[in-house]
Amino acid sequence: MKAEAPQPAKKAKKKEAPAETAAKAAATEAAKASEKKGDDLTKIKGIGKAYQEKLNSEGIYTYEDVANMNDEQIAMMEEKYSFKGDFRESVADAKNIVNGKEA
Repeated sequence: MKAEAPQPAKKAKKKEAPAETAAKAAATEAAKASEKKGDDLTKIKGIGKAYQEKLNSEGIYTYEDVANMNDEQIAMMEEKYSFKGDFRESVADAKNIVNGKEA
């Protein structure tokens, strides 16, 4: 009888730590966001490039997204990002753009 050669030990699959999983999820979301085409939000009164990036980080990419913001979302943006001025004016301007009343 022939002696069988020992089989190589199977490597145990490394389980990802929760932090690694969260990082992968964040990277996936960022990739999706970069693929999503949005409007040039800097055409809305009161929104510059920096604030557009902040809106994008909150999932807001289009004039319609801004125009449809509710009071709670507006308050959160003003508080979280210390918006200079009245963000409601920017939302009203976005509504005008959506409705074809661009100034």
